Amino acid sequence: MALLEPASENEENKQLVEGYAAVFNQRTLIWESEWSGWKYMEVIDRNAFDGADMSDTVFKYNHGDIAMVLARASNNTLTMNTDDKGLRISADIIDTNNGTDVYKLIKRGD
Repeated sequence: MALLEPASENEENKQLVEGYAAVFNQRTLIWESEWSGWKYMEVIDRNAFDGADMSDTVFKYNHGDIAMVLARASNNTLTMNTDDKGLRISADIIDTNNGTDVYKLIKRGD
């Protein structure tokens, strides 16, 4: 379950969001079949990111391969840290039309 919201101390003209991209040890529904009633749940282990190379991780809308990159770890527009709750991120979303649209959706709580 991703829990993102606009950063509380937002610099002028910055589209900063922060929150949890992943939450540990919590069941999350990732897909449900309307025709069969099957539900696919995921639980992320506390050690899931230990040793992972996230030096070029990207922040995209909806995980899509064709989705525009909105922030990136290698250029320091995306930072990530794990704590007891999960993977906490901070992203400075690019101010393109797509980036602004995604920022507004996050800000509105969609």
